[in-house]
Amino acid sequence: MATLVLDASGPRASVACLRDGRCLADGAAGMRQRDREALLPLVLDVLARAEVALPTLHRVVVGDGPGAFTSLRIAAATAKGLVHGTGIALAVVPSLVLLAASATDAGDRRLAVSDALRGERFVQPVALGPAGWAPLTDVTIVPSAAVPDWAARWQATVVGPAEAPATEPAAAALLRVDPAVVRPVSLADWEPRYGRLAEAQVKWEAAAGHPLPASVGTLHVGTTAP
Repeated sequence: MATLVLDASGPRASVACLRDGRCLADGAAGMRQRDREALLPLVLDVLARAEVALPTLHRVVVGDGPGAFTSLRIAAATAKGLVHGTGIALAVVPSLVLLAASATDAGDRRLAVSDALRGERFVQPVALGPAGWAPLTDVTIVPSAAVPDWAARWQATVVGPAEAPATEPAAAALLRVDPAVVRPVSLADWEPRYGRLAEAQVKWEAAAGHPLPASVGTLHVGTTAP
């Protein structure tokens, strides 16, 4: 049975339909489009090209962050909408692990890096094992200048959208991720791991002089030196 994979942790969404260890169809689209919603049309296009009907899917796997707040919310809502009332299973994969698995010619140890805003980066060391790519530690937020030190500590090649060559999470790379990293989640309870508060909330709290209640899905990650 087929699996639909979608990730929107960065500026571009990636969608793939997989079956029996191969990619039937995939595609990508920019998430920051003011005049139209991009993710759901991309999902429908990929399913059509794969010739897979939504009710026949075995599961939907969505990248659960960290990453761009609004894009993660859209991806989560899309995934939940697809599985609601259909009986399709919902599962998640760490977006930085998917990013690491998407890189080419970068060795078997990679430091997956994405923008955390405010001069900081989300980092996660990921290694290739017998069953595929898997994280060595959880996600950490570090100053941008500290990324080379983290890469040296883990003897890893830095990969990410801002690196050369640029790498973004590709949904089809789930084929190279250790299956143990993909975990089933509850439709009712799961929220993405946003990594940090939305910029709009940060500005509101600064203006109001007090915080809003803790956001569901916010990562509590380390900021220690490597």
